[in-house]
Amino acid sequence: MSKLTGVFDLFKNLDKISIEDVNANLTIKQSPEFLQNYIANRVIYPQTIPSKVLEMDIDLIFLKEVVKLNKDKFIDQKNKRILIPEIFFLRFTPAPKMVMAILDGLNVKDIYLIVKKGSSATKTLGTYIAGINFTAKALQVSVEGYKRKISIGKAYLFPVNKADVKVMGLKDKQLNVSGGELGIILDLRK
Repeated sequence: MSKLTGVFDLFKNLDKISIEDVNANLTIKQSPEFLQNYIANRVIYPQTIPSKVLEMDIDLIFLKEVVKLNKDKFIDQKNKRILIPEIFFLRFTPAPKMVMAILDGLNVKDIYLIVKKGSSATKTLGTYIAGINFTAKALQVSVEGYKRKISIGKAYLFPVNKADVKVMGLKDKQLNVSGGELGIILDLRK
């Protein structure tokens, strides 16, 4: 008999995820018993798909915690790439929220290419920029000529689907990065 699988079935250490950590990240707190049952069901039935907004929120927080425990499966430090399995895009929506959950779990600072990893090929989705110093005037960033005022403590998504993107206002120079289906994520939260 064939076995049903899901995205969480890719990981063997799901039972190590703390219920308290999941609950701490929820906007509407849940009882420990509810979360314990919910997480246990995700471990036993990883193919289950959420049907409510609360379940989707819990799954994204759960994903963040999974990534924390399995960073090596999501990051290629040598090539500065964040690798997201293609199946995740079928399971988690909207994609930008899923990507941010993964980035929060990785907690990296630098410039990384975000890549969708399929079984036989990869596709560039965009670039993640975090932990970059600002110039003296840099509370404004320009991405491909589009100027935007920014604030420390927030993350910004610039939907630019171009291979070569110029970002101004960071460091003391222009950055040349790659856009894509997702675009450029500028993370000033850390």
